[in-house]
Amino acid sequence: MDDEAKKKEICTNPVLKFTGDEACLEKELRVAFPRVKGLELEIENMIGKLVNES
Repeated sequence: MDDEAKKKEICTNPVLKFTGDEACLEKELRVAFPRVKGLELEIENMIGKLVNES
C-alpha cells in the first residue's frame, strides 16, 4: 500500500476505538509508523457455497 494517509487512518482507528489515548497514539505513530507495511488484497472471485451439515 503506497497511500500514506490511508495507512495512517487504518493504524489510527483501532487505537482510538480501544484506548482513546491521544498521547499513546502520537507516540506509536512517531516510533512505529515508519516500519508499518500495509497489504491490500483484492478479491477476484467470491462464490458462496451452501453446505449441508448432517
